[in-house]
Amino acid sequence: SVLTPAQHDDLRRAVAQYLDAHGLVRTAATLREEAALQDAAAGAAAAAAAATPDAVPDLLEKKWLGVLRLQRKVMALEAQLAAGASSSSPTAAAAAAATAAAAAAGAEWRPPVGPPRLLEGHRSAVTHVAFHPKAPVVATASEDATIKLWDAETGAFERTLKGHTKAVTAVAFDAAGRRLASASADLCLKVWDAADAYACAKTLYGHDHAVSAVVFTPDGRQLVSASRDGTVKVWDAATTFCVHTLRDPGADSAWVRSVDVAVMAGQPYVLSGGHDQAVRLWALDGGGRCELTLTGHAHVVEAVVFLPATCNRHVRTLTRQPLHARPAPGDETVQYAASASRDRVIKLWDLVAGTCVHTFVGHDSWVRALRVAAPTALVSGGDDGTLRVWDL
Repeated sequence: SVLTPAQHDDLRRAVAQYLDAHGLVRTAATLREEAALQDAAAGAAAAAAAATPDAVPDLLEKKWLGVLRLQRKVMALEAQLAAGASSSSPTAAAAAAATAAAAAAGAEWRPPVGPPRLLEGHRSAVTHVAFHPKAPVVATASEDATIKLWDAETGAFERTLKGHTKAVTAVAFDAAGRRLASASADLCLKVWDAADAYACAKTLYGHDHAVSAVVFTPDGRQLVSASRDGTVKVWDAATTFCVHTLRDPGADSAWVRSVDVAVMAGQPYVLSGGHDQAVRLWALDGGGRCELTLTGHAHVVEAVVFLPATCNRHVRTLTRQPLHARPAPGDETVQYAASASRDRVIKLWDLVAGTCVHTFVGHDSWVRALRVAAPTALVSGGDDGTLRVWDL
């Protein structure tokens, strides 16, 4: 079978739940008995269990609709590929190329307009949000020590992940969407297996204080975490061993608030920022040396992010860099980064020149979060209660 034993049990329970909900109670009881889902004494508790906060109502229907949505997307993509392969018209090919280029350039990007989804269920403040890279799933972290998963299209609650004993500070999916990592104030990180109903597969120990941030490397082989203990740690995702501890010997043990990872010129790099008001660039090859320290913020750096290579030409236009400084398209690599701070501004940094090339001003309070939304758009969130989209 292509399903694991745990997935078989989940499927049978979902079918039994569906039968109960549609009045086929005896059929559901027979299924539970023959599938050994519970003993006879527990039969009466089935309905009560379905009413617990962590149960997923209408699970089978949601999974069915999810499969249909994904199938429609697959069929649409296959049709586009077939149309592209069969098109022999130079004009049509040029039009298709122009459309693709415009999409890649993110021309006139605006946040999608639609009805808001209110996701309610956490018992304390929500600290972080992560979108699944392939499926319509959202993970939220909270100070209530839990992670919750939601349907991104409907806003429906799916499940709660429990295991941390203090506030969960950050969550991150790997690029394939097979694993979810979490960081917590309980000093540890956890890795949750999406293929096993998001069961906790690994727990990583090594930080001496609250863990502030976590992210997977692009190849998924390593995890990078930041902590209040003043370090950035790099972990082997398979063995859970810490392979590097990054600490600038010339700096104090200032709280590291945020990290990001990227491949620059074929080599893996880490970006970090924190309470010492500096942004640091670390080269993972060669033991994790600090290659660049960027200063200019007047308060704590709350968030850092690499800008993908697709942003390069837009940043160069924004900052009016001379034409001779622009490499050929085939030579493009990650060159820029952004940082957000409690000083209310966002800064763009040239990682090659080691300089600040632009400052975005507009927030009225601390800027807490930062994400690249498109090649031409940077999105920030702040304590002034606003989300702002910045045109690159």
